[in-house]
Amino acid sequence: MRSGEVFHLHARFIKTFHRLVFRDLLLLSCACRSSLSYITAIFHSHSTIITDTFPYNIMIRAHSLHPTTSPHSISVFALMHRNSIRFDTYTFPFLLKACAHHPSRRVGLNIGITSHGLIVKSGLFSDSVHVGNGVLGLYGAFGFMNFAVKVFDEMPKRDVVSWASVIAGFGDNGSGWDAVFVFRMMQVCGDVEVDAVTMISVATAVASLGVPELALWVYSFLRRMGKKINTTVALGTAMVVMMSKCGYINIARKLFDDMPKRNLQTWTALIVGLAEHGRSREAVDVYEMMETEGALLPDHVTFIGVLTACSHGGLVDDGMRLFRSIKEKYCMVPAMEHYGCVVDLLGRAGKVEEAFKFIENMHLKPSVVIWRTLLGGCVRHGMMGLAETVKKRIVELESDHHGDYVLLSNVYGGSGRWSEKERVMLQMKDQGVVNRPGWSAVFS
Repeated sequence: MRSGEVFHLHARFIKTFHRLVFRDLLLLSCACRSSLSYITAIFHSHSTIITDTFPYNIMIRAHSLHPTTSPHSISVFALMHRNSIRFDTYTFPFLLKACAHHPSRRVGLNIGITSHGLIVKSGLFSDSVHVGNGVLGLYGAFGFMNFAVKVFDEMPKRDVVSWASVIAGFGDNGSGWDAVFVFRMMQVCGDVEVDAVTMISVATAVASLGVPELALWVYSFLRRMGKKINTTVALGTAMVVMMSKCGYINIARKLFDDMPKRNLQTWTALIVGLAEHGRSREAVDVYEMMETEGALLPDHVTFIGVLTACSHGGLVDDGMRLFRSIKEKYCMVPAMEHYGCVVDLLGRAGKVEEAFKFIENMHLKPSVVIWRTLLGGCVRHGMMGLAETVKKRIVELESDHHGDYVLLSNVYGGSGRWSEKERVMLQMKDQGVVNRPGWSAVFS
């Protein structure tokens, strides 16, 4: 339907060359992603007669929304510069987003820094908070948080997006404590209202830290705020993850149960959380509840979560049934991680030979991690003959890893089989594998 409208508008533009028709053509085409390449060709063929900023901004925005098309945003901006079209406050936020999404990190960063210089030179930095937020997002995406903080400090005006960008930047770059500090400063300043997007970034940062007291602080803050913050599905999911990561799985379960709407990420977050807390049966029950509701289909991550739960809880029959359902019920291709979960499940349950046959029948070439998981099961259950076979498979894939030799030799030594221990260590020496010693530090 929309494609037909695009062609109709294009025909009208060819007849009239009216700028308003061209504007409508751009807006409609960019809203319909299937017409994006078509309108891009039209735009470039008529670029010499486009004299106002709006069409360029529309094209920059349309291409900035996806990493694969972000280089086109930069090309349009370069054309805009060549044709001496004036930039405005709507030009740069999406250009900077395109730089952050660029497939080449080096190219995206260089053009982003150049754009920042143009913004300052043209006076747009002080004119629009949206432009400043775009610069914050750029530096946060590339992990240059010292630059982001400098930009933030220099902004004449900040809004909730400004604060949220810095918090998310610190959280995404592994500086959870800095993210929490900025959030606390946001509360102290009190010049903007906290929103759901901000709280998602805060909850994600606290989850990465795993500090129970911080999790309770964030949880209590949200309860005090009540309806002042719109509890979106994304925020509810982030809270479920945070509370489970910080040890409060019962609160995470209550948050989940109280959510009026849930998406696949919400269900997966609870399943993974329950698995991590040893509540394997409950994790499988939650998965089956999701299946019963029927509104959502599990994805690869969901299956990793529920298969891990089965592995940790010794639920062999459930695990094998769920693994088979990946292909038989959902027509998905099992990934290496799913096979790894099943090997771990069988190995923990003592079904080591069954695990070996399972690996031999994989449709993928088993990774070294798969074989190493089986080796752990062999050693755990004293299947030393099979362990030797598995070790050979590991050596074929990764011959210079000392840990596999050390593991076998230690088990032989622990059971008094000194000749076997010596043989393994000689094999290790013959292969030129070095036993790298560990180290520890004592602080006085």
